[in-house]
Parts: sequence; structure tokens; C-alpha cells
Amino acid sequence: SLCLFSKMWQASLRPNVITCNSLISACEKGLQWALARRLLTALRCEALAPNVITYSAVMKTSEASSQWEQTLDLLAEAKQVAVQPDAVAFATALTACWQGQRWAGALRVMADMEQHGFPVDALALEVFVNICLRYHE
Repeated sequence: SLCLFSKMWQASLRPNVITCNSLISACEKGLQWALARRLLTALRCEALAPNVITYSAVMKTSEASSQWEQTLDLLAEAKQVAVQPDAVAFATALTACWQGQRWAGALRVMADMEQHGFPVDALALEVFVNICLRYHE
């Protein structure tokens, strides 16, 4: 994927958001969270607007790499730049909180879910309860 991306630049073809989203998704499989983050920054430098798919993909890459702080920072950043988080973004943030044993973070994520019109469902509550149980062991 990176080779193809590099060849696009060499041929003076500028990637679009969809191309970058695909590359960021490939970063998840290789646990390349720092590269995914740099690609997000590059999108903005190229005056391309990252969308919810972009942020969710970078969040999933960070979460898969056990970078729970980065995952929560990305959720906050998305909201700051007026990108409306979706169910994937919230689920990824909750999973990152579970991995990092961050019950307070999970509580904030669930409050954000409610605020953005995503009801806290049984799965979200199960993740939160598991974090609390794990935290108190």
C-alpha cells in the first residue's frame, strides 16, 4: 500500500480522502498507528478534509496498537474539527478504554455517545462493567 501511495506522488497524482482512508486501514493490519496519524496530518496539509471514516480508521489503528490515549485523543479531535463520530468510532473508543483499563474514559465515551444521539446499548454497558470489574481486581 505504501509503495502504491509513493508511486502516486511520484507520478504527480494526488491522493483523495478515499485513497488515504484505504491506506490508513492498511496501517491497522500492520499496527502502524504512528504512520496512520501522520497520514491524517498529511490529509489536512493537502487541504483534504478527513471524514468520519478517516477518523474511525485512525482510531481503529491506534486501538489495535494498544494506544488507548491516542484513540481517545482522536475522538476528541474529530469533534473539534466538526467530524461527527459514528458508532464505529464510539465502539473503538470503548474498546480502547477496556484495553487500557480506563473506566473513567469509558464513562466519558458513553456520555459522548448519548450527547451525539447514540444510545448506550447493552454491549457498551457490558464493556463498561468489564472495565470496572477488571479495574478493581
